[in-house]
Amino acid sequence: MTTTEIHNFLLDEPCVCDISVQENKQYKKHSYLYVITCGLVVETTQFPLIIGIPEDWEQNLFDFYIGDDFNRPFLPHVETYNKLCLFDLEGALIDQDFFGLLSQCIHKAITLLSDGLNEKNKIDLIHEFSSYWNALPNSLYSCCTAQFSADIGSLRYVKKAVQQSRSRTDSYKFFISEDCGAFSDWGINETQKIGGFICLSPKEYLYPPDPRNELSLSYINDLLRQVPSPKLRTSFRKIGCDKLLVFFIHQPDETETLLGVFAPKSEFTEVDGYYQLRLENGTTLYPLSIQRVDSKYLLQRTAHSQDSVHRCLIIGCGSIGGYLASQLVQSGISDLTLIDPDIITPENIYRHYLGRAYIGQYKAEALSNRLQTDIPNLKIKAIPETIQYALENYDINLAQYSIIVSATGNHNVNRWINRQLISAHIQVPTFYVWNEPLDLGCHVAIINNDGTASYENLFYHDSSSGDLYDLTAYCAPGQKITRQVSGCSNSFVPYAATVSIKSAALCVDSIFAYFDQRYRPNSLISLKGDAFYFKKAGFKMSPAFLTQNDSMQVTPLDQLVPLDGVTS
Repeated sequence: MTTTEIHNFLLDEPCVCDISVQENKQYKKHSYLYVITCGLVVETTQFPLIIGIPEDWEQNLFDFYIGDDFNRPFLPHVETYNKLCLFDLEGALIDQDFFGLLSQCIHKAITLLSDGLNEKNKIDLIHEFSSYWNALPNSLYSCCTAQFSADIGSLRYVKKAVQQSRSRTDSYKFFISEDCGAFSDWGINETQKIGGFICLSPKEYLYPPDPRNELSLSYINDLLRQVPSPKLRTSFRKIGCDKLLVFFIHQPDETETLLGVFAPKSEFTEVDGYYQLRLENGTTLYPLSIQRVDSKYLLQRTAHSQDSVHRCLIIGCGSIGGYLASQLVQSGISDLTLIDPDIITPENIYRHYLGRAYIGQYKAEALSNRLQTDIPNLKIKAIPETIQYALENYDINLAQYSIIVSATGNHNVNRWINRQLISAHIQVPTFYVWNEPLDLGCHVAIINNDGTASYENLFYHDSSSGDLYDLTAYCAPGQKITRQVSGCSNSFVPYAATVSIKSAALCVDSIFAYFDQRYRPNSLISLKGDAFYFKKAGFKMSPAFLTQNDSMQVTPLDQLVPLDGVTS
């Protein structure tokens, strides 16, 4: 494409006029392959338009700007420096036809501006409130862990100076919480001050201020006028002269809006029964750009939208257990007990969630420390003992857990656990997860310990030979799979970290599927691998592997039976 081709193409666009195309130009500190200046007629208004064509337009699209000298109204999807937000590129496919794409973007700009002039898309100001609020001049960054469980209350905050490298001046960031103890989770030890919050549910929409102008004091005072002063007096009486206020707004369509303000050297005055904020002469009112870091909010990016109330016991913090614990806390389960007597050794680090930094530490304790470093607000108890010793010597009541997971990968230990649970009539759903050798696959058994099925359903006792067979095994019997490093005490079953990650993910998915009633209790979930390395090593698969048609299979435990067939 050339400047002439672009110019001639735009001549055929009926709403585009006064066209100029320049090659290799800069606009707003961005370098563009082409910069197009033109007029865009939208209804009765002609907008001066600048279109920047970057070299990587196939990945990042075109940039559309309204001319800076144009006195436009406050419109949705137009950023403070007059750039139009045409499309959400997250997950979008961009057409590689340059002229077709340019035409599509021009018509999108016309629709966006027309809807803005006619207030058809005014609701988008509500849905994108934070982006406009954060763009206000003098905005300061803040992190907030508060969940605003009451309508009105006090907050704690810490103000920290942050040097701006380019301007060489100090700015500030704030850490805000309802809980005094939350600051230590974020490594903050400075003096805490008192602020306040108000939850509002206005009958009409509360729109953001125009980010091209400084935040006005009247905007904040209008918010304060929605709550009579007697309701604020108790919670706000300890707020000092530097006032930090947070407003949590439930809009009429249930959209949640969070905004904050910091008013140094200010005071409350009471006017007609309402608190009003008054600033000392020359004092700046700072809008707070609030980044929520509470678990409830952060979990919205996952499949699990809120903190889980489950209390989970994990037995075994090895290769599977480490990844499993990590995935559980990232799914919102914050209350864990970890049991494992082993120590991290150099042989572990290539297939364990914990790496070299934890060599020589107990797996349970190291895993607890790592998780609480990565994820806030966890409650983890680590016990560096066997499950047998822990039940006898620690204050553990199995009935108080809502989930029990055995990630030991040891059938003998799992059988013992299952017998203990059934004999004690503890009907807590128990998930047993283990790997197959190399890349054969993995399994999860769900047993609810009501006596209708047990871990023994996984095995078959041949009365004629006296042998005990694993009905779930993908590996044909009679083969030596284990390897040894230095003697029998250091033998191990070979598999990669990727297998343990899949096993952990299968177990976590099975846990949530069980509580969503998508999986029945007393079931076996089996996930086949492709067995490439297993076959390359010369091993043979069992009939259980060969007759499983789907990559994942769910089988009731009472339907597990010996399979006849030839191995391969």
